[in-house]
Amino acid sequence: MIQAACAYTLYLRSQVTEIARKTAPIVNYLRAQRPGTPIVLADGTPDGAAWFFSASAALQANKTAALKSGFDACIKNGTKELYMVDGASLFGEHGDKLVNPTVGGCHPNDLGTADVASFWTKFLPTVMKDYAL
Repeated sequence: MIQAACAYTLYLRSQVTEIARKTAPIVNYLRAQRPGTPIVLADGTPDGAAWFFSASAALQANKTAALKSGFDACIKNGTKELYMVDGASLFGEHGDKLVNPTVGGCHPNDLGTADVASFWTKFLPTVMKDYAL
């Protein structure tokens, strides 16, 4: 039998205030609709200039903190099967200041795409352990 969804992956990239305000409500909505389905909150990939400039990196850190705050609030309220992925971990092999795995500092290039695919193919099976893959 094919499930409607084996997991929800939410990629929340907006203004810091929007991330802080909307994370818990959307998680609560999904949880009410599908109580046992894993939910993954995916932090965004580092914004364009974050690879090179500290001010952009600080904005990225604020967005990550807002997402983490929403994640922590949901966990504190008893939400089960909720996971968070840090955007920087998507670029496992090539995401450093010496090798930029993006085009223009934003969209993954060939190296970045390989890193992102490698991350998700390793991570998602651990989350979807109750589903035959």
